[in-house]
Amino acid sequence: MLILCHWHVGLRDEGPKTQSSKMTYTVPVQVQNLDQNYLVEGVPSEVRVHLRGPRNAIFDINPSVLKAYVNMKDARVGQENVAINFTAPTGTFIDSMTPENVTVTVDEYMVKELQVQVQPLGTVPNDIAIKESKIMPTSVTISGPAHMVSKAAYAVIRINLDKHRESFTEVGDILAVDGAGNVVEGVTITPKAAQIQYELERIRMEKKVPVQPNLVGSVPVGYTVKRVVVEPKRVDYYRERIAA
Repeated sequence: MLILCHWHVGLRDEGPKTQSSKMTYTVPVQVQNLDQNYLVEGVPSEVRVHLRGPRNAIFDINPSVLKAYVNMKDARVGQENVAINFTAPTGTFIDSMTPENVTVTVDEYMVKELQVQVQPLGTVPNDIAIKESKIMPTSVTISGPAHMVSKAAYAVIRINLDKHRESFTEVGDILAVDGAGNVVEGVTITPKAAQIQYELERIRMEKKVPVQPNLVGSVPVGYTVKRVVVEPKRVDYYRERIAA
């Protein structure tokens, strides 16, 4: 992680080693001592720490080793306010730290298996039928905070059928959804994607056929047929078969 810092040098009539200086660091925050059966949300990824001390002590600081942490040893399910802990390097002092406390949410870690379903978007054209579909994998594992995982009823892969007239294979992201079809956020899905195979077949043949008159019988004596006009000149011919 990139550690950002900003110098504030006190201009006092002292030797270079004892001259008072200040520096601001952006320090990463770690979660410590959290039970493996719990998850915690709301812990900031970093805090801003303002340090002061003799100039030589400030210069000796290695920003990459600075770490802040929250101690979740006594965590219980629910919300709680916790302190962010930081120990100043030797010879320096903490002027201030932002934030010093945060409200976090603790929840149980939950794992659940869901069946994967295909959720078609649109329909195939009228002259096309879906003969068969296969999905891989047929089930996935979701994990995360119990209050989110428990909402998930099944997993879906969404496929747009409107543009397809021939058999196809497509890969799509897997989504966890609740009973009403709403996407459940904040969970981890393993694996993240699925492959769907559709076998399509044409069930209706369409063709434009010219209309040819078939004259039956004969006209009276003294008459001849000079011209035959047919309307319409062409008709649409359809042949349908039932998909297997």
